Amino acid sequence: HGGHVFDVFGMFGVLTFLSLHKWAQVAERAGARVSDGAFVGAQVAVCAGLWPLCQSFYADPGCERLEILGFAASLAPAVLADAVARPAAYGPRGRACFCGAAGLLAASLACQTLDQPRHGFGAWSCAPESPFQLHALWHAGTALAAVLVFEAQRCARYETRGVH
Repeated sequence: HGGHVFDVFGMFGVLTFLSLHKWAQVAERAGARVSDGAFVGAQVAVCAGLWPLCQSFYADPGCERLEILGFAASLAPAVLADAVARPAAYGPRGRACFCGAAGLLAASLACQTLDQPRHGFGAWSCAPESPFQLHALWHAGTALAAVLVFEAQRCARYETRGVH
């Protein structure tokens, strides 16, 4: 259970970091200065608020709903900030990266959902001794999606300046 708690909390932490970073960019474009201390304090406060969503056991019926709520609460501010900050800043490469990231996230979420025996799939899909690990694909896919999101951000930064 402890591994599950830190697994979920780690994912929330990465997503909230992305969200807070995006809002710091919005604030700085508006002329405000976001100090490192304020950023770290906000990250700690947001993660502390999400900590209770990490406490449910895998076997709890509401576990997935709480985790999805936490993922949405962690990621939605980044999506909103991006809509505010860059309504049309992504060129073809940036849009392709975002589409690829969305596809990877959808496929990864399917792997994460299918790896749980309570959904009718055998324990082989997430058993530690099994060579086939859907849960590992979830982590690898979401990590690659994050790389694509950061590449899209990099593309937007250069494309808005006319650099390719």
